[in-house]
Amino acid sequence: KKFLVEVIIKILGIGGNIANTIIGDDTHRGISGGQKRRVSIATEIVAGHNIVLADLLTNGLDSKTAYDLTYQMQTVVKNSPEGKAFMISLVQPAPELLDLFDDLLVMSKGRCVYFGPLKGQDGRYLVLDFLGELGFVRPIGKSLPDYLAEISSNPVKFHKSRVPKYMV
Repeated sequence: KKFLVEVIIKILGIGGNIANTIIGDDTHRGISGGQKRRVSIATEIVAGHNIVLADLLTNGLDSKTAYDLTYQMQTVVKNSPEGKAFMISLVQPAPELLDLFDDLLVMSKGRCVYFGPLKGQDGRYLVLDFLGELGFVRPIGKSLPDYLAEISSNPVKFHKSRVPKYMV
């Protein structure tokens, strides 16, 4: 178990000063918010959980920290011999952050809109193909995360019958 702890500390970048600093609370300054999230994830992994659920994991983090944390979690999953999985809820992630995921679940009003692989083997976003078959279009210049966030709150807005031809 000690070896696992050392490996996870290294992968998640929480060694050195972070490993030797108190976490902190409302009255005692400790490690940063991003570091606290890494410690929480490390705790779940070392505890032996094969599935880790993380709600709004990157909220409040700058885009680089959010990307780094997600990339580190992906590294753990890809290098885990016992098959670990992370399920993370995000709200409008940066496009490069979204690209780190293997599968995608898009929900609207508590219902599943799409669940499946993020990309096909050719690199195409399968959710766009799926929504396209239903008559929805992504306007030129709109990022995939923004499009998915907006379509989940107001799907009619992006139906081909409503989007002007010059926007697609």
